[in-house]
Amino acid sequence: MSDRDFGIDIVVNGKPEHLKVHIDQPMERYVKEALERSGNSGQPPEQWELRDATGRILDASKTVGQSGIKKGAKLFLNLKAGVGGGRG
Repeated sequence: MSDRDFGIDIVVNGKPEHLKVHIDQPMERYVKEALERSGNSGQPPEQWELRDATGRILDASKTVGQSGIKKGAKLFLNLKAGVGGGRG
């Protein structure tokens, strides 16, 4: 594994999913992978927010490198506020 590939954890509904990521790949790829692994298929990936440990929302269209994600990072995936609430 090179310094451009490393492991991170994406926590979905309290359960961490350990993923190997590549610095030049978009985060949305790993959002989809974490949702698939955790069995969360009820809502599409666009309805989820990815946050870092400080609570900052990450843009999933950006690459791992652009997002500033480092080896061993723990990220959190939660449904966006209002999903399924009928607001619009």
